[in-house]
Amino acid sequence: MITPVPTGEARILTVAFTDLVDSTALLSNLDKETSERLLEEHFAILRRTVSFYGGQEIKTTGDGLMLSFASVTAGVRCAVALQQAVHEQDRWRRRHSLQVRIGVSAGEISARAGDLFGAAVVEASRLCAAAQAGQILTADIVRLLLGPNTAVTFVDRGLLELKGLPAPLAASEVAWEPDAAREVRAVLADDSVLFREGVARLLEEYGVRVVAQAGDLDGLLACVGAHRPELAVTDVRMPPTHSTEGVQAAERIRAEHPEVRVLLLSQHAEPTFALRLAEQGTAGFGYLLKERVIDIGHFGRLARRVATGGIAIDAEVVDTLIARQRRRGGLAVLADAELALLRGLAQGEQGDELSEALGIEADGMSEAIGAVLARLGVPAEDQAEPVIASLRVLAR
Repeated sequence: MITPVPTGEARILTVAFTDLVDSTALLSNLDKETSERLLEEHFAILRRTVSFYGGQEIKTTGDGLMLSFASVTAGVRCAVALQQAVHEQDRWRRRHSLQVRIGVSAGEISARAGDLFGAAVVEASRLCAAAQAGQILTADIVRLLLGPNTAVTFVDRGLLELKGLPAPLAASEVAWEPDAAREVRAVLADDSVLFREGVARLLEEYGVRVVAQAGDLDGLLACVGAHRPELAVTDVRMPPTHSTEGVQAAERIRAEHPEVRVLLLSQHAEPTFALRLAEQGTAGFGYLLKERVIDIGHFGRLARRVATGGIAIDAEVVDTLIARQRRRGGLAVLADAELALLRGLAQGEQGDELSEALGIEADGMSEAIGAVLARLGVPAEDQAEPVIASLRVLAR
């Protein structure tokens, strides 16, 4: 873990604790695989948000995190963003509801053996334990330090008797509203009605509403023209020839309706189709194997990634391209860690998602990506879209 305070020194910091509410009761009713997936998704959301606000994860505390921030403003804004992110993910999941409570305090903190110590640490921990689901409780010092010039709304909660504290603590609650995230609208094309209905239900789990369905190329193009959705999901092979109608449709949609993102589904890993979309030079496309659809969480996240302008390429497709390049000796200049970075990029992973998976510091990601692409001969001017650049390297 990274500790923001040098050992033996004391510094004024903001400390926050998060905790899942009633997690034991919820997770005990689920099978091991589902409960582990939910916790993994939950902590990934928290860590991405904390990283964005410049916070430091000190340690895990069972079903929560202990965090520190260099400023009160960053700590409070992050606490609000954490609640919004958890609420948003819960909205798209629509089952197995997860809710969080958060406690925040500020004061003089010292570090020792990878942990933080001080009255503010104890206060934040006890406030977290006293909070209700969806609540952010803060020591009143947090409100005072923020001052009047802030968009944060505090609600006075008076003096709270908290376990482990010698006297009642003046506390406030931070008011927050859910993020007004827009629901994604999609059209779906496949010649199997049963498959379409199944995919539509899975997409609904992540807030992707299927507004129209089609069974062939002409029907898909008509649906896109009529509804102008954010996302078009289509099988690669459709009537009348069951060859490449889906790919043809994807290329036409991206050319004629660049605001519509396209996700191709296929029974087989055929890298050529993914590379054809990459050659159009813009993000907002995906190519996944149909077998991925049964993994609701994985498929839902990737569908939303594509719908919001990202890229999602199936791991099996990327591995096929890498194996082909390695046989030719085209990746011999890369160390194992660099190859792992290239693989993640080619799948469409970027930013915190990729840095967390590879254990690379977020502020060093751009430099690491640039170094790998440069070693593979990609000019600096072609590195602006690193995912597309990675796919082009693998296609050589």
